[in-house]
Amino acid sequence: IQAVSPQTSYRLQNYLFATVNAEGQNAKPKLVTAGGKTATAQTGTFRDGEEINYGWFVGFASMENPKYAVVVITEDAESGNVNASPVFAEIADGIALLEEERGNDWAVDKPEESGYNEE
Repeated sequence: IQAVSPQTSYRLQNYLFATVNAEGQNAKPKLVTAGGKTATAQTGTFRDGEEINYGWFVGFASMENPKYAVVVITEDAESGNVNASPVFAEIADGIALLEEERGNDWAVDKPEESGYNEE
């Protein structure tokens, strides 16, 4: 079953790639290309007058060969970008290292070399 057209899928992947590579974004892995989105969820719970939030990041890697999807949820977070995004980047880099150790050519392009979102 195909939920969206290939063109829509490609466009969404590019948006998610752009999110990870935006200035000030903490989710960009060093060893592999990735796409994803941050979120901050309000809990409705307060501590000392401050609302407790959950920081989220949902991402996938690599852009050229999407094989892994990762969801990071951090409790008592400032935001998804501040708290969850760096965890995603570390996990994605760890996966890239494991794939390399196994001799798999999974991480085709390094992030700084990728022109994925260029049309």
